[in-house]
Amino acid sequence: MTNSAADAVPDSTLNLLLCNMKDYKIFLCSSAVCVFAAVFVAAQEIPAPLTLRRCMSLAEANSSELKIQSEKLKQAGYAYAQAWSGVWPAAGYEYAKLYRDTAGGAYQTGLSDSKFTFRQPIFYGFRNTSAISYAKALVRKEELQYKTLHRNLEAVLTSAFYDLALADADMANVKNSFKLLNERLGELKDRVRLGKSRRSEALAVESQLATLEANEQKSYYDRSKAVEALAFLTGLSPDSIAIIDDAPLPPGPGDLRKYIEAVRDRSDIEAARQDIVAQSYRLKAAKGAFLPTVNLDGSFYHIRSGSMADSRWETLLSVELPLFQGGARRSVVKQEASRLMQFEESVLFLERRTETEVRGYYRLLDSSLKQAAAYGKAYDKAGESYRIQIKDYRYGLVNNLDVIQAMTGMLEAKKNLDRALIEVKSAKALLDITAE
Repeated sequence: MTNSAADAVPDSTLNLLLCNMKDYKIFLCSSAVCVFAAVFVAAQEIPAPLTLRRCMSLAEANSSELKIQSEKLKQAGYAYAQAWSGVWPAAGYEYAKLYRDTAGGAYQTGLSDSKFTFRQPIFYGFRNTSAISYAKALVRKEELQYKTLHRNLEAVLTSAFYDLALADADMANVKNSFKLLNERLGELKDRVRLGKSRRSEALAVESQLATLEANEQKSYYDRSKAVEALAFLTGLSPDSIAIIDDAPLPPGPGDLRKYIEAVRDRSDIEAARQDIVAQSYRLKAAKGAFLPTVNLDGSFYHIRSGSMADSRWETLLSVELPLFQGGARRSVVKQEASRLMQFEESVLFLERRTETEVRGYYRLLDSSLKQAAAYGKAYDKAGESYRIQIKDYRYGLVNNLDVIQAMTGMLEAKKNLDRALIEVKSAKALLDITAE
C-alpha cells in the first residue's frame, strides 16, 4: 500500500515538497542565527555595573593631572642628571687658524692651533655638591607629589561615586513610593465606587503623587549631575555609566590614634619636608658663594704654531676668591634663610590641617554609623506601623489620612536609612584615603 501510494505521487510534486522542506530548514537556521545575534548584541550594549575600584582604574588612565605630573617627574630626573655635570670633568676640542696682513714682513699668517681642552672643578664652595643634593630632593618631591595627586583623585572620585549612589538610592525610593501610592489610589478608587470612601481621600493621594513627580524630576537632575561628574573623571560616556557598590559596611569607626599616626607620613607632608631639605641645600650653596673657587685646566696640542710650537701640553691651576660685591651675597643668604623658615612653618601648618581633616572624617563616620543604626530602628517601627494601619483601615478603625501619614513616615525612614548607609561607606572610604 505504501509503495503504491508513493508511486502514485508525481515526481514534480515530490521535488516541490523537498524544496519546501529545504527552504523551511534554511528559514529556521536563519531565524535562529538572527535571534542569537540580537541577543548577543543586546548583551554587548548593556554595560556592566562599575565598582568603585573599577572606576578608580579608569580615572587613573584618564587623568591628565597624573600624566602631567609624570612628565614633571621625568624633568626632575633630567635636572638631577644635569647637576652632576658640575663635578665631573669637562673635555673639548678647539681648532683655530689665524689670517692677517703681513705687510712689512713682521707678522706671519696661516698660523693654526689644534688642541684638546680639559677642565676639572676642584672646589666651588660646596655649591656643585649642594646643587646635586638639591636636585635629588626635588626628584623625591615630585614622586611624593604624584602620590598626592593620586590620593586627591581617589578622594574626588569616591565623592562622585557615592554622590551617584545616593542619587540611585533616591530614585529607587521614588519608584517605590510611586508603587505604594498607586496601589493605595487603586484601592481607594474601588472604595469610592462602592461608597466606602470619600472622593477627597483619593484626591489627597493624587496630590501626593503629583508632589512625588516633582521630587522625581529633582532626582533625575541630581543623578544626571552625578553621572556627568563620574563620566568626566573616568572618560566614559554618561549613557554607559551604571554603578554597583560592593563595599562592606564597617563595624565601627576604628581607632582614631591609628589614623592620626598614619597621616603624619602622608605624601603631601613628606613633599613639604622635602622642600625643607631642598631649601637647606640652597642655603648652603648661598653661603658657599663667600668661599674661593678652584679649577684645574689643561690642554693637549695636536697642532701648535708660533714660538711654542714644540710645547704639546699645559696645565693651569686657578683660584678665585670673592672679596666684595656690594652686599649682594649676604642678602642672598638672608633670603634663602627666610625661605627655609617659611617651609618649616608650612610643614607645621600642613600637619595641623591634615590632623584636623582626619578628625573631621572620623567624626563624620562615627555620626553616620549612629544615624544608620537609629534610622534602621525607625524604619522597622514605621514599617510595622504602616502594616497595622492598613489592616485597621480595612476594618474601619482608622481613616485614609492615618494610612497616608504612616506610609509617608515609612518611606521617609527608608530614604533616610539608605542615605545614611551610603554616607557610612563614603565617610569610611574618605577617612582611609585621607590617612594614606
